[in-house]
Amino acid sequence: MCFLASFGFAEVQLVSPLEKFVSENQAIELGSVQAGETIELIFSSNSGALRPWVSASASSLPIGWNAEQLAQPGNKNTLILQVMVPKESDAGAFMFKALLQDEAGNSQEASFLAFVEEGLLTAQVDSIKKTALAGEQIPFTFQLNNNSIAEHSITLYSSLPLTWFKPETIIVKPKSSKQFSTAISPKSYGEKKFSFYLKSNLNAKTLQEISPRVEVKPTLKNKYEAALYGFPFFTPSLIPYYIFNSFISQLS
Repeated sequence: MCFLASFGFAEVQLVSPLEKFVSENQAIELGSVQAGETIELIFSSNSGALRPWVSASASSLPIGWNAEQLAQPGNKNTLILQVMVPKESDAGAFMFKALLQDEAGNSQEASFLAFVEEGLLTAQVDSIKKTALAGEQIPFTFQLNNNSIAEHSITLYSSLPLTWFKPETIIVKPKSSKQFSTAISPKSYGEKKFSFYLKSNLNAKTLQEISPRVEVKPTLKNKYEAALYGFPFFTPSLIPYYIFNSFISQLS
């Protein structure tokens, strides 16, 4: 062990995902993550004793995990170590260690504990029952909540045809909520039941299913056109009746 580390003069200051000075004989609980996510450990470069820390690496990792230092050209204030949780990871508590070094080769280790869990990203929708006129878009607003210490990328898709709704990608930052608005474009009128799905882009799991119901009402133009399209070619005398009937049904 180097001179600085052995006499306890060097310090490791963690800036994110939480702010804390880390001693060599201490394991810091970081919080919870989901399989496939990447934990970003941000250290202060200036917490070394005589010289600033210049590198951060992983000195010990669970099987299947990986880590690398993120390059930051021009930034001398922080070091970022990215720790990648495998997408096939089981749930549980996992210990790993980071090693910080200065230009002279002096180093200090820091131990961390992370919990791999499911269900850390959830969504709520503003309403599961909506009504609109044919030709109008039907808006939906989602509230996405990420309780993980790492960001998560998801795709929102549906059971509707692609002409009604196209999948959209959303990134939710660590320990944050995000409001996301989208809309479906009905191509016919009537009642339609369908599902929205939140699928993880990091571990390929479907995180949540939300099942709304929409009622698309025809406009006067729709009813008028429907009546005309329904005329038998040999009954032109009935045209005034169908037109009158379409107006009456619209008023009812």
